[in-house]
Order: sequence, then C-alpha cells, then structure tokens
Amino acid sequence: MITPSIEFKYFCSSLDTVNQNSPIEKFLKETLRFACGCLNRRRNGTIYFGIADDKPVDGIKRRHGQVVGFPIMEVDMDSKTKYADALNEAKSKCFDSPEANIAAKECIKTPVFVKVAPSSEQVPLFVMEVDIEPYSSFCEGIKFKLDLTKICKKKLNPFLFVRDDAETRRIDSKEEELHFVRTLSKWDQKRKIEERSVSRQFSTENDHKYLAEKLCNKLCRHSNHFNLSLWPILVSSKPSDELKENLLKALSFISNIHWSAVFEFDDESSCNGLCKHFFSTPQTTLTSGEIFRDVENNNDLRDQLKLPENNVFIYCNGRSEIRKPHLRKRDWKKQYSPNVKAAINFFQQRSVIPLGRTIILFLLQGNDFDGFLHIFGEMITFFDSQTILLCEDRNIFKSFKEQALLQDIVDLEDLERNCIVGMTWEQTNDTINALLGVEKQSVTSIPTSTGGAVDVELKVQESWNTLQILSYNQCEDRQFETPLDKQQFGKEKELKFYQGNRVEWWNFFFEGHVMTRHCFRNLRNKVHDALTGQKSDKTKVVPIILNHEPGAGGSTLVRHILWEFHKDFRCAVVTKLLEKTAGDILSFWRYKEKDIRYAQPVLLVIDSVIEYKLDLDELHRLVTIESWKMESNTKKPVCVFLICKREESINSFPRTHHQDISALVYLPQKVGKAEKEWLTNKIQQLEDTSRDLGLTHFKGEYFISFMILHSNFEQEFLQETIHNLLKDMNVEDRLFKLLMYVALVIRYVSPPKGGAAIAIPVECCSEHMGLHSRIDTGLQKNSLWENNLDGPLKILLLIEMKEYGSGKQIRMAHPNLARAVIGCIQTKYLYCELSSIAMDFLRSDLLKTTSYGKKFLNQLTVEMLTRRKKEEYNDDENTYFSPLIASILSESGQCKPAANVLGKGFELLKDSSIAHQLARLHVHYKEYDLAKEWAKQAVELSPRRSIFLHTYENVFKQNFLNLKIWDSKNPVNPADEATTGALDLALEALRHFQNACTCEKFEKNLLAHHDTLSTVLCIARFINEIVGIRRDELSNYFTEDVVPEAVVCWENYHSKLKMLFSIGFEAVEELDEHIYYKQCSYASKYNQQNDAHRISRCIKGKLPDMFEDFINFFCPRTDLNDPPPYVKSDELRDGWHRRCIVSLGGKRLVDIFRITLSDTKDAATQLLYTVRRHLKEIKEASADDYLTLVAVNLALAQMRAAKQNSMTDLYGYCKQIILAERKRNVIHMAYMYIVMLQWPRKTQEIQYDHDLMKKAMRYLFDESRAKKHQKLKAENEFFKRENNIYHSVTLFFLGKERGLSRFIYHSHLFGKRKQKDLREEVWERHDIKERLQLVYGYTKIRHNSCAISIVADMEQYGLDNEIEVRNLKCRPLELSERPVSFYLGFSLSGPVVCYVCPTETNLGGLRFAVDNIEYSQLTKAELLNLQREIEQLKTKARLNEKEEVLIRDEREIAEALWRFESDKTIFD
Repeated sequence: MITPSIEFKYFCSSLDTVNQNSPIEKFLKETLRFACGCLNRRRNGTIYFGIADDKPVDGIKRRHGQVVGFPIMEVDMDSKTKYADALNEAKSKCFDSPEANIAAKECIKTPVFVKVAPSSEQVPLFVMEVDIEPYSSFCEGIKFKLDLTKICKKKLNPFLFVRDDAETRRIDSKEEELHFVRTLSKWDQKRKIEERSVSRQFSTENDHKYLAEKLCNKLCRHSNHFNLSLWPILVSSKPSDELKENLLKALSFISNIHWSAVFEFDDESSCNGLCKHFFSTPQTTLTSGEIFRDVENNNDLRDQLKLPENNVFIYCNGRSEIRKPHLRKRDWKKQYSPNVKAAINFFQQRSVIPLGRTIILFLLQGNDFDGFLHIFGEMITFFDSQTILLCEDRNIFKSFKEQALLQDIVDLEDLERNCIVGMTWEQTNDTINALLGVEKQSVTSIPTSTGGAVDVELKVQESWNTLQILSYNQCEDRQFETPLDKQQFGKEKELKFYQGNRVEWWNFFFEGHVMTRHCFRNLRNKVHDALTGQKSDKTKVVPIILNHEPGAGGSTLVRHILWEFHKDFRCAVVTKLLEKTAGDILSFWRYKEKDIRYAQPVLLVIDSVIEYKLDLDELHRLVTIESWKMESNTKKPVCVFLICKREESINSFPRTHHQDISALVYLPQKVGKAEKEWLTNKIQQLEDTSRDLGLTHFKGEYFISFMILHSNFEQEFLQETIHNLLKDMNVEDRLFKLLMYVALVIRYVSPPKGGAAIAIPVECCSEHMGLHSRIDTGLQKNSLWENNLDGPLKILLLIEMKEYGSGKQIRMAHPNLARAVIGCIQTKYLYCELSSIAMDFLRSDLLKTTSYGKKFLNQLTVEMLTRRKKEEYNDDENTYFSPLIASILSESGQCKPAANVLGKGFELLKDSSIAHQLARLHVHYKEYDLAKEWAKQAVELSPRRSIFLHTYENVFKQNFLNLKIWDSKNPVNPADEATTGALDLALEALRHFQNACTCEKFEKNLLAHHDTLSTVLCIARFINEIVGIRRDELSNYFTEDVVPEAVVCWENYHSKLKMLFSIGFEAVEELDEHIYYKQCSYASKYNQQNDAHRISRCIKGKLPDMFEDFINFFCPRTDLNDPPPYVKSDELRDGWHRRCIVSLGGKRLVDIFRITLSDTKDAATQLLYTVRRHLKEIKEASADDYLTLVAVNLALAQMRAAKQNSMTDLYGYCKQIILAERKRNVIHMAYMYIVMLQWPRKTQEIQYDHDLMKKAMRYLFDESRAKKHQKLKAENEFFKRENNIYHSVTLFFLGKERGLSRFIYHSHLFGKRKQKDLREEVWERHDIKERLQLVYGYTKIRHNSCAISIVADMEQYGLDNEIEVRNLKCRPLELSERPVSFYLGFSLSGPVVCYVCPTETNLGGLRFAVDNIEYSQLTKAELLNLQREIEQLKTKARLNEKEEVLIRDEREIAEALWRFESDKTIFD
C-alpha cells in the first residue's frame, strides 16, 4: 500500500486542440479517476503526464515509460498555476460526500513539474506528476465515489473506482459495490499497519521534504504561489536569546510580507526583537490592545488604523520600554488577556478582513508559552485551518503540545493538521521566500558625474520611500541556468505585457518588447536638452509634460524615456508627493557625489500619483529652495520632471497658453504608418512565440490591448471582438454580470488627470461571485474566485495588485474596452436601456459587501452618479449632469429612468450629493415639489454645504419664475392668493440665498451672491410688470417711508420688501470684491497658468447689466439735485444722497474709474464733482462714504482735475475706518489706501508711521494668504476635486507723478488686458516706462520662500527700517541677495512687485523713488512765482533738465494753488 502505483499519460495530444479548456479537463478527469481508485484501495499512487504509455498516438507507438514531456509556460492563459488551481478546486467538490471531499483535499497533492533535460528543440518541456497519499487519519471509513458532473458540465452518475495492480477499474454493479463496502475496514486496518511500519523508518531528509511541502500547501492553499490578496497575521512567542542574535537572517521573510497585524509576546521586541528589526516604521501602529476594547464601530477603528495599508503591532505580554511587565499565566489572564481577545475578535469581523482571506502564522520560538498557548486556541477556534504553527525545536513543541492537550485548549487532530515542526528557521525562511518570489537581494546602483556607478546602501534606499529607483544595473543581476531559460522568461514577460498588464523594466531590458512611438524622439530630445542644461535658464527644476489620451501608452512611453537615460543619469519614479519628497530628491541627487557642483540632474517620472499633500508647484518650489541652500552653483538643473498627464481627448492644443509650448509633447490614440508596420510584424512574432511555447490555441484577441493599438483604436474592431468573446456566455451568469458591472463603473467614472486608473477592489466582488471561504466540519473549503477566471473574463479583465494600498483590484484590460462592452451588452445581448444596467448594478451584491473595500466602492458609485464634467476639474467640457445620468437622459428622453437610478443610489448610500443631483434633475424637468423634497434632504444631510443651499433656494426661484402668473397680460390683483403665493416663493428663495452666502468659511459661493441680486431684481420686475406698480412709485416704495395705494394690503410684506435695496447692494459689494478686487483661479497640478474660474468669468460678464437694472429699479436717474419733499429726516436725506451716488455710478470703485475713461473729459470731471457734492451733503458719513471719497479723489487726480482733497485728510479718514469699522472688505480697502498714501517719499506730505505701515501690510498679507486656497488638500486623490486659489488684483500702480496723481489705476495703463496676460514685453513698452516709477531694492532670502525687500530712505525720520513686500507677480527669481529694480503695485493683499530686473547698483548705494518737490507744502506766493516762471520758460528754445521738470509739473502746481483759493472743504 505504501509503495506507489504508477500510471503514465502521454498528454501531448490533448494540447493539439482549439479548445483551451480541453487540456485542463483531460488532466482533471485522468487525475481524479486515478486518485479515486488509489483512495478506495488505500494505496499510494503517482500519475505522470508527459510520459508515454502503451497506446499509440497518430499511428506512432512509443516505448512505455518514454519521457516525452509537454510544453508549459508561466503566462495567464496556460500555466502551472492554472493546473494547480484547477485540481485544488476540483478535488474538494468532485466526490459525492463532504467527508470524501475533505479527505481528498488532504490526500491528493499539488502537481509537481519536472523539467525535461534540454534537447535540440527550442521549446522547454515538462513532466507533471501528482501524488496520492491516502492517510488513514483522513480516509478511515470513507467510501470515495467520483462525480465528474462539475468538470464535464453535463449530468453524469457518480462511480466507484478501485486501483487493482496497474489498472484503475470502475465498479458498475451494486453487488460488487456492497462487497467493496464490507471489505473496506480490512483495507483501512492494513493501511494503518503499514503506516506505522514506515513511520519508524522515515529519514530526517524525507521528513524535511514532507514538512516543506506541507508548509507550501498551507501557505498557498494547495496552489503553487502565495496569494497577495490575503491578510496575513503574525503571532510570535518570546524567542530565545540565541535566536534573537540571528533574527534578521533567520526570519527575513517577515520583511517581505505585508502583515495586517502582529501579536507579539516578547516584551523586549522594541529593543532587540521583531519590532526593532521589521516594524519600526511610521506605517505601524504600536499598541498594547486597549484600543480594541469596547469598540462601537469596527469600520471606524479600521479606518483610524488605516488598514490594510498600514499594520498594527500588538504587545500581548508586556512592553519593557514603557514599564509594562512580562507576566506569567494567571496574572496574564487578568491583565492582558481581555485586550488580546478583543483584538482577535476585531480581526475576525468580516467588515475588517474579508471572509476566507485571513492566514495566520504562529512562530513558536521558546518555552515561554504564557498567553501564547491560549491565543493559539482562540485563533484555531475562529480561523481553523487558516492557521499555521511553525516550530524548529521538537522538544519545545512536545512541551507545548502536552500543555495544550492537558488544558483542553485544542484537540490533537487540529494540532497535527496545523503544525509544522522540525524545519530549521533557515529552511523555513528559504521556503517562504521562494514562495513569495523573493530572490537574493540585488544591490541597487546609480550613475555618478564621473561616469561610473555607486551602490546604494539598503537603509538609504529604504529612506527614499517616495521614490522608486531605476537601478543602473536593473535586470542585469538575474541569473538563469541556461540561455534557453532566459529566452523563455523574456517571452513570458512579453506576452503578459501584451495581454494588458502594466509594463515592467524587463520589457525594456529584452529588445523588441516595446514599440518606439512616433513622438519618442521628440520627447527624448527635450529631456536630453533639459538634462544637459542646453536650454537652461538657471532654473533648478525643469518640467516636461506628456499629454496623452487614455490607453494611448503614455505611462509606457515615459518609462521608455527613463530606461533610455538610466545608464547616464539617475532615474526614478515619484510615488508620493509629500514635503519629504523634496528632501528625497535632493538626497538622491547628491548621494556619494564628491563635488555637487558637477552632479548630474536626476530624471523623475510623475505618473498616477495618488498620495499627495502638496502639488507640483509646491514641490518645484521646495526643491528649488533646498538646492539653493546647498550653494551648489551648478549651471545645470537639479532635476527634470517628466510629467505624464492624461487628457480625455487631444483634438487641439489644450488651454496652456501660459506654458512653454516647447515643454509639451502630445500622444493621441492614433498610430502612424511606421508604427502600424511594426505592430503587423509583432503579430507574426507573437504567433510564433505562442507556438514555440506550446500555445497552439493562440488567438489575437487574447492580447486585447495590443490588438486595440494595432486596429488604431477603431470602435468597430472593439465591438466585433467583444461580440465574439461574449457570444457563448450566459447573460444570467454571475461572471457575465461582473464584467458588466466593472465596465459600467470604469466607463462612467473618470479619474483626475494624473490620477490612477479606476478599478474595483477584489474583495468587494466576493459576495457577488459566491466563491468566498466557508468553514465546514473543521476544514476550510476555500477557492478565491479571482484565481478561477477563464474564457472572456480572463481576456477583458485584469486582476492586479493595487497601485496604492494592500490587496488586489480588478479593472478592464484597456480603457477603451469599457465603452465597447457596455455598448455590446446593450445592443446584442440584453437589449436594454442603460438605466436598466445601472439599476442592476445598484441592486447587486457588490454594494452589499461588508469588506473594507466597501467605502471605496461606495465612493466610486457616488462619483458615477453625481460627478459631472466641468472645467473646474480640468475637463474639456461642462455638463449639467454626470456622464451616466446624461447618457440615460439622452437615451430615454425622460426624467423618470434617471430619477429611479439616482433614487436607488440614495436609498443605498444616503449620500447628500445624490439627493442634490436629484433636486437638480427635477428642477431641470420643472418638477418643483419633488425638487424641494430632495433639496431639503441634501441640506439636512450636509447643512454647511453652500452649493446645496444654493440649489435649495434655486428650486424656489425657478418655481417662482415659471408660475403661470407671469403670463398675465393685465396687472394682477395684489391681494389675490396667486399673487401673494408667488411673492412668498420669491422671498423664500431670497432667504435661502442669503443663508448660502454665509455658510462656509473657506468658500465664497459667488453664485449665491449672484442669485441673491438676481432674485431681488426678479421680485422688483414682478411687482413692476405683473402687479403694475410704476417704476418711480416702486423705487420710492423700496427706499422711502411710503407705500403705494395698490399694495397697502401687503402689510406682511412691507418690511421685507423695503430690505431689498440693502440686500441687493450688499450682494453687489461681495461680487465686486471677488470679481474686480480679487480673482478666483484654478490651481492645477499640471498647468502653469491660472485661468479665471468659470463662474467668476460668467458673473463678470453679467454684472454690469444686472447693476444697471438695479439702478433703474432702486435708484432711478430722475431729479438728482434736491431730495423730494417727503424726504425730511436727516437719516432719509443721507439715504437719498447715497442712492444718488449709486445712480451716478460713483459708489463702486470700478464705476468711478470707468467714468475717468469717458471720451468727454469735462463731462466726466463734472460727474465726479457731482458725486463728491452728494458726499458733502451726507450728515452722518459712514466708512463706505469715506472710502468713496478717497476713490473719487484718486479718480479726479487721474484726470488731472483741480479741486482735490488733501492727502492728509484722506489718510485721516482711512485711520478712522480701521479704528471703528468691523466690515472685513471695508477694512481691507482702508488698509490698502493707508499703504498707498504712506509709501515713502523724500518729501512726505503725511507723517510716516512705520508701525502702522507694518500692521497694514501684515493684515493684508495674512488675510489674503488665509483665503488663498479654497480647500485643504486630501492625503489621497482618487477622484476629481476642485482646487482653486484666490489672489488679489493689482488695482493701482506707483507712477512718476506727484500727489494723488502718482497712483495710476490699472485700466489706465493696460485697458481691458487681463493682468495674467502681462508679459515682459508689455512692461518694456515706452508708454509704461514713461508713466511708472522704477523702484530699487534687493532680493532677500526668507525661510522657505523668496521675497523682495524694499529699502526706503528713512533717515529724516530717524528710523532705520525696511519694507518687505512678499507679493510677487513676476517670473521666478534666483534665490540670491542682489540689487534689483521693479515696478510697484497695490492690491487688497498689500503691495505687489511687478517686472523685476537685476541692477548692477551696489547694495550700499541704492537709489529710491524720488519726487523733487511736494508742491502742496509750498506757500501760495511760491506757487504763483512758479506759474510766472513757467510762462517765461515756454518762450525759450532750449531748456535744461530742471526747467523741463518744472514745465511738466504745471498741472500739479495749479492743483496745489487751487487748495488755497478754495474756501470750502468736503468734510469738517
């Protein structure tokens, strides 16, 4: 019985078939038939495939036992793994009883592949053997009856097979079967006797071989590879001191596995144990287990611990460094046991670790069992055969076993099944590392500036954890037994790449794997020029951008470029954008360089980075700053960023007009003629390769990504290919539905540009696939569904390790496949609408999962339902709904299907964004009652989201605007219910708009302010046009203490309607601040320009007309000379004057200076005088009135008009404002005017107050910086986000004139030109140079930044201070302190430096902005003398420089003289 029975199978003939499943089916039938016979006879057996038997094949009779072999390779379609996994699944379900399936799983061993000795043939051949060992402990009393129905996929009766001599015989008759059952006990007894006899003779060598096989089977679950989608848990007893000394070497496999949790019983682990050597990283949470006690929500704790990306290290019996003692058994149970048991309970929850994906490894390393023994029993109870105990010393294990059995912690059968005893730790370490595919550590080396290469120390390389280094000798250290092995390995890598797997460095190492794209040379030349400094302008960081369409091969191309340069320059892929990244880059750049002045730049690829805490601009700045600190003085850049940026489509150049076009390369979904020829030749090569490797069933569609490229991305090819692949699938099959769900999500969720491709976590699909683990009668029947995909799914779907995080994910093999799959399913299989597919997905088990991936899948679903395309997300178009909802609406033409889909999504996820989209959908279809309900739900779920409040109010507004009452041709009765109902709707909308304006601290909802003003105008228009109140009556009603007779019945509305003027004007002021004084722009990671926000642009275009309507309704331009007789009180008169100012266009800064641009100068001047007269008449002047006065005087000075207020008076008004006012925007403007009026001059009219100047500049700068970024950056970016910045507009520039005339409003310099379009040539125009004052100073390096400091002449004040300006609107500056000249502007964020140029002036002899004479300080007589002198100079033919200046200043002299002649002032 122990001596094995042998059977040979030729097997090669089974490979010569078109059906790729035939070899597997043949293998399973023969193996299980043979195994069934051996099991029933309790006899060991071995079946060989690839060895000839007696039967002739194709008329050729071979010698019995002749080794023939058959081809096999490690690719997804036909591999060793496929045979092993198929047998592992079949042997646990193909017998007719659970007991038989359990025993068969243990007794039928994993296939072993033996390579045939090399021959003259090119193709490597293998013999496959399967051993059967029917141990009595598993088989006693069990009858094995084989049922092949699940393999053959047709109904077959179960049969008994027995192995008699060299024949496997089937038992057909019932009599013979009864005889077999009666004699079965004799066979069992005989087997036991032989087993005991052999066990005494079993050698140590064979024992180790058996133990290694058992360890492999337990770890790999009877497969031949370790599944990385499992959640490993490590439990370690306290090791002996001898083992601790050799811990790193003996247990190095620990560092190669991503452990979810570690249960450590060594209290000194942090000092000299596992924690110190393997888990002293920021990704590990160290705890004694208290956090697992009394957990209210497992999901919250899981997220807090950042599982599974991070891991948890649990001290189970003391922790020496914090003085927690190591306890013996009884004390341990009292103090530590509750925490550890709580941790075990936490990790066995399905919401923490998906069912069946746990594997627990116990390391028994010493005689200290306190606590360890009890935890072993606990985990055996929870996880059963998912546990493995390893022990080197048999005596230690013997003691452990005795105590376990004595205390009845575990039974003997469980102990023997789950323990591996006797392997040395070195043998264990080598075995596990081999299963993990870990080769001997090859040394990473990088090139140096001297032309050689240096090795990188392992600890240094591990510290660069934000970079993935491309080694100088990448792929060169791999050792192959023969050249044939190397050739086969290369072919395997090539086929995997062309199936859609991510490109590996091996694909570049082996020539001919990767096609050279048409833009490769262009991109390579740009990178070469940047690296060699040929086009450097002394910048330390050079960005080069590759814009590519999805699936066009952008990621492959940038890595191809990296490979091209890796022998000459240091190359790496950036994996994280953190503050640490800049330090890693600089450390990588200077590593082992003797003189960093000669260090070569590093080349870095940035592609699909998810984890980030800073954008590329910030990384650029940090690298620049740190490099300047090193004082390298190198003329070459420090690094070149090769940025891979995904575009939805490249039909024309994207909006990058501020980028250096020479740094852009485009890669569309298109192949050129040369590329097409290369691909055609490659098809033939792949066919030859497949035949060489024994893949006789090769078809082009198996390499779907390659064929899409070869077809030039034609949709017809995709549709036809997918139809052929799916034609044999059952549409009700869960595999078909899985494909449909994955395609739906990937089709309608687009990632952010530069983000990772969209994929679904594998664990979320287990419920749907129904192939997850179960615990049954003490044995785990486990089959991970992702290991059993076949047919079309294996071609169309890819299962791979997550790019960021632990575990696996599933995605389409090519981005273009998702659209084609959905289209094919709709038109040729289900014949249904898109809404039906979406509803099917929402009802599926995918969204019912309790696994840790549920949160991410829920986010994917919300994105698919709600995220619309907008230029705010860097999209190429703006849509009203998400692509999925828009497609459903386009397809059905009705609201209901889309509403049903969104409603189902809300029912499942209870997400406020979905409710918000439902409200928008119903508003779009004018279903206002439903819209109100959904908008209300959205606000209740997220009460501080201003955009939700805005939608809620917009429902009321749209309902109001679409009432039938607007169709009335005659005035309506104000007292009618329809009239008052309409008014209620409008006022309710206005109330909600006002709430939306103030609800968020860091977000200015400009739409809410815009719609507040719009609603005010709609109400006014309603009362005017529908109710029939004349405009003159209406304006009086809104602004005065009068009520038209027609609306006397509105006693409940009077107070609300009389607030409309103030509400509307406040909205105008807010819009002015964020449209004209500040600007919201996009902060893109990949574009250097900052385009104005779409909403800002739209509102800016509408605001002038809206304000004109506002004036017509509330401030009509009728009699502006004297107030009407019914305006009697001072308060009402002041209000009337202010409305007159508004109607004259004298209230807003933008309107005041628009007056100055009038063609008729005299009329414009007179208009400004009229505005100032109304200001004079105001009795109780407010801060706004004072600011208006300052603006009017600046405008008059701009027009060189006489009769201006003194700078001293204006300065005093501004100081009063900052002392008494509380309105933020008013204080901002007052501080800006203080900075302008106080700016240092040699002859200063205003007493300079340096403390006030510093206070004003600090206030303006700090406030603007706090508002600069609209949102805080998330740590991980998987989905589209709006990332905006606010920056102030430069309102005034410092000119050469004197007095107020030296402040030039920006539109007087540049007209309607946008400030972001001001290039250097604009500043160098002659008219600009003539008008702007050149200011001198020097650059000053500030910590982590660069700012211009202005050194002003302060000697006459006895002060020695500097004015530091931090706002720079100029090209990037070198971080060196040197003299510069520049133009100066003023904004609400403080002074602004523009157009900086270096100057050769020494720092000790700087020049300053000089005004020769301040004429306002002269007496009247002196001014009259100057006027007479000017009249005389006009008659001279030639003038000297001083005389020219005096004639130029004629207007300012006249202005100063006017002050003496005027007998009135504007304000007391």
